[in-house]
Amino acid sequence: MTMYRISPTAVKIHMTGAELRAYRVTFDLFGQNEPAVMRLLEDLVAAAVRRLGIPLAGSRICVEVFARRDGGCYIYLSAADRTEQTGAVQDVMLYEFEKMADLIQCCRGCLACWPACGQSACYRNAGRYRLVLRVPQPDQQRICMRMGEFAAPAQATPQLLAQTLEHFQCVASGDAVTRLAGWSHLPAAEPQPGTDPQPGTDSCR
Repeated sequence: MTMYRISPTAVKIHMTGAELRAYRVTFDLFGQNEPAVMRLLEDLVAAAVRRLGIPLAGSRICVEVFARRDGGCYIYLSAADRTEQTGAVQDVMLYEFEKMADLIQCCRGCLACWPACGQSACYRNAGRYRLVLRVPQPDQQRICMRMGEFAAPAQATPQLLAQTLEHFQCVASGDAVTRLAGWSHLPAAEPQPGTDPQPGTDSCR
């Protein structure tokens, strides 16, 4: 098991398939309140506090799990009630979509209320979509009003952006909102994860 601190209140953990089997845990058990999973998470929290000093004990903890092809997984633990310590990245907004149609419709609506749309990038993973936008503070309120009809907002913390870059596939970048607004569907072929480090680059075409 390998642990990496990714923020003052969050940790990334790499577990091998053998380590998961030792706990009698499989990937599909996560999120089901299984006793074996709860024991594993309790041990991981204790290890993160002991090894890295991350203040997870006594906190409400956010858990995200991503499968690896070798049978292992990545587990992200963060203190959900201490997000003010990490803070969102300035002028960056992040929204999550469950449906492709909502994403495209939202981009069209976003252009209608914000014609001078700035830097943005779109990512996809297992049927979920994340849209990352760089929006100046004066424009954020109208974007929130438009986005709220179609998407769930998420705090654009450094750890959430890092998860997106590593585990989601880039669909469009540079000015993703304008490009997606002109599509009727998302393309089947995508670049590999992690190829678009910032919403402002256009390395993912």
